[in-house]
Amino acid sequence: MIRFTSVFFALAAITVAVAAPIPKALRAPRIPNIAGTTWVSEPEADLGQVTYQFHDDGNLTSFHSRNGRKREVEGCWKQDGTTIYFSVNKKYLEYNGTLEDGTIKVHAVNVAKREWNAVLHPQEPQR
Repeated sequence: MIRFTSVFFALAAITVAVAAPIPKALRAPRIPNIAGTTWVSEPEADLGQVTYQFHDDGNLTSFHSRNGRKREVEGCWKQDGTTIYFSVNKKYLEYNGTLEDGTIKVHAVNVAKREWNAVLHPQEPQR
């Protein structure tokens, strides 16, 4: 009987240990998916402020004004955890960046090898 009681309590202790929730401080942080979201850059090189729409299908649309003309340029994007890559205008301009503290910090390079850094902020949904 003592052996049965010992086995019972050992199994009960294992069950409680396995079923106990992981403390919040030890959980991996949730990485947001940028699919279906819109982000706005701080002024970017000679492009000024640019708006990026990251579509669910991996396509991207960017909007900016240049010389008084509004431009819309298509591209594509992908995300791997906190790493973000996107390009516009058939890879005329490529961005590599990371999601950090609610922003996307990117390094941009165009085909002329001109480089710059930019910070994108999420755009609040229109109500």
